Amino acid sequence: MKIKTPITISNAILLFVILAVAGCGSTSGSKIAATEPAAGGNGIGVAAAAAPAGGENDSLSGTEPGFPDLTEEYGGSDPMEGFNRSMFALNEFGLRYMVQPVVVFWASLIPRHGIQGFRRLADNIAFPRRTFSSICQAKFKYAGIDTSRFLINVTLGIAGFYDPALDWFDMEVQDEDFGQAFAVWGIGSGCVLHLPVLGPSNIRDGVGKIFDYAFDPKTYIPFPGVFGFTMLNDSAHRYRDIDTFFRANYDPYELLKRFYAAERHLKINDYDRKERIEEYQKKFLSDEKEIVLPEPDPLINEIVVKGFKSQGAYIDTLRVGMVDIQNDNRSMWVDLSLWNTDFFNQGSICSVEVIKGKPDMPYKVWYQKQDDAPLAVVIPGFGTHFTSTHASRISEILFNQGYTVALLNSAFNWEFMSTAGSAPVPGYVPLDAEDVRVATAAVISHLEGKGLHFQKKILVGYSLGGTHALFIGAKEKADPKLKFDRFVAINPLVDTGKSVSAVDETSLAWKKWPREQIFDRGVFAAGKILSMTTGQYKPYGELELEKEKDGIDPVVRGSVPPPAPAADEKEQAAIGVKQAKCDPLPFTDLEAQVLISFNYKITLEEMIVSIVRNNEALNRFKNKCSWGNRTEFYREVSQLSFDDYNKILLVKYHSDIEKRAVSEEEIDQKSRLKSIEDFLRDGQNVFVIHSANDFLDNPAGRQWLKKTMGDRCVFYNGGGHLGELYFAGSQDKLASLAGELKNQADTPVAGQKIVVGKSEETK
Repeated sequence: MKIKTPITISNAILLFVILAVAGCGSTSGSKIAATEPAAGGNGIGVAAAAAPAGGENDSLSGTEPGFPDLTEEYGGSDPMEGFNRSMFALNEFGLRYMVQPVVVFWASLIPRHGIQGFRRLADNIAFPRRTFSSICQAKFKYAGIDTSRFLINVTLGIAGFYDPALDWFDMEVQDEDFGQAFAVWGIGSGCVLHLPVLGPSNIRDGVGKIFDYAFDPKTYIPFPGVFGFTMLNDSAHRYRDIDTFFRANYDPYELLKRFYAAERHLKINDYDRKERIEEYQKKFLSDEKEIVLPEPDPLINEIVVKGFKSQGAYIDTLRVGMVDIQNDNRSMWVDLSLWNTDFFNQGSICSVEVIKGKPDMPYKVWYQKQDDAPLAVVIPGFGTHFTSTHASRISEILFNQGYTVALLNSAFNWEFMSTAGSAPVPGYVPLDAEDVRVATAAVISHLEGKGLHFQKKILVGYSLGGTHALFIGAKEKADPKLKFDRFVAINPLVDTGKSVSAVDETSLAWKKWPREQIFDRGVFAAGKILSMTTGQYKPYGELELEKEKDGIDPVVRGSVPPPAPAADEKEQAAIGVKQAKCDPLPFTDLEAQVLISFNYKITLEEMIVSIVRNNEALNRFKNKCSWGNRTEFYREVSQLSFDDYNKILLVKYHSDIEKRAVSEEEIDQKSRLKSIEDFLRDGQNVFVIHSANDFLDNPAGRQWLKKTMGDRCVFYNGGGHLGELYFAGSQDKLASLAGELKNQADTPVAGQKIVVGKSEETK
């Protein structure tokens, strides 16, 4: 496998955006709900109130140790955390209020091609830094390649404005620096050091930067602002990734510190090198046993995606990282340009008051030109922010069907919790769903206040958001306020209690690795998923059919069944079938589990920090969580499972509110979709899109859901949790459900009044 993109800290940020914002699968992450809230109330049996003061320390200090703290081991300690956080805040302020306005001007003046050309030019000039640092590490091959790249690009690439060395000779940038050289010499990282303008570093790499600049010819160009221009141009190229990272996370400093440590470990050990990847891939694959795939379940009538072979629930789940916005990076202008037309940037970020006394709740909306276009509201999965790529892709599908689309944050996202959460501890599904319902009502009212009026409305949720959408539908059936015409849930959690157990099980996968290999294997897996997800993917479209010589398709989809699968390529050619490409993903089952569990764990940690920072009375842990000193608190909560979260925070909170012992079984019962079985069985406007090997559910749950909903619930034969969104058929199914409803709005029924200008006609 070949790394498509150099592993840099900006790409490490992108990796987090992919994993934690775009997600590699989302789940509720908790056992939720005890009894229905009292009429008009927000609690389990009474109105939710402020958290009770005090409370004993419930930290699970005696539990088995969790994931080891390898960030400090490989990235350095953080004794100057207060100073570093101050520098981080200064850099973020400068980025938003000083750099961004200038970048908008530059990006609107110079097209994408020019900005990329200037980046290549600046990178080509800096070749001595890479060459001499390679020599210092005795990496003479890399030094030779980079010198050759420089000569080729200077002569054939207009001084480096173009990159013929890569395009014609497949010679990649050898991204080495003096910090790496010092590490190879045996110099330790020292403590964490966040530098003004330059960002995350440590003592060793900070000194290395001095040598990097000394060996960069741009330092000696007698023209003021060369480095400032270079940074400005780089910001124009990657601003969206960085802005998303800052916007989507409660504590981006902590995450950046972790990813910097991982990125440096990856580069120092050359895990981003093709030869090392092949070496380690071969070794790691030989260490793990091949998984046994379950037989298809005839009771759920799986939709077979031809040409796709499942690799198991966990690896299939990673395909959600291949779910891309289709109208993206197509504009000739970069993201911050005023002229950019990419779908992601066409959305407007709005805000509306949901709960009096709390800050306004942000959400994102894509407007149709017509004021009477139907409305689609999208609810994402566990912890997901509205900047998520796959949430944006779902929004794009609905927008392309003619909908104005409003995309909210997850009820488990820190931003939703602080603006629209009625209880300080999320996790009780009926209450969380009611919070989302109230927030949705505020959004609809806000949009209608802009002069929009919606003939039809569809509510779409996925993962935990799908569960919330179904609970909202059940509530709407009894008390219609939002008046949605259709509900679609993608991979909803049938039983959140079992989902919690499944997530906690993945968090133990790392224990099957030797301790000395944990960080190596984790970073290696992260490098592979970064390489995979930085590509631009189209949905997998099953089989492509070659036309006969007379131009007539041998098989017309939907008219006659396709030919039986061919035994080999020659036989395929004989019957005119061309296999669409759906390559297996280069991960082991354990790697996939670790990557997935990492996504959940960092979301859980950030959620707990948000809870404690917003309400100190809920800190049931040994360590304080102050602004400038959170390292020990993070170390403590990093050992927690989702079940621990339930016991320490969720159950305890609702027990205090109820003034009685609320059991986990009581919580679990009202979390299940079975609690709204009548709605799922009888609601003809309710639909579910699912996969047959979602690791967050089990066969019994899938069978029950299929039996309850019948043809309104479809299962694809692979995809794990949300990975089936990569299939064109799955996306087409969502589009058809939305399109069918839109057509109903466009086709007036007999007797319906149609407004034409200022007059009315009756059909």
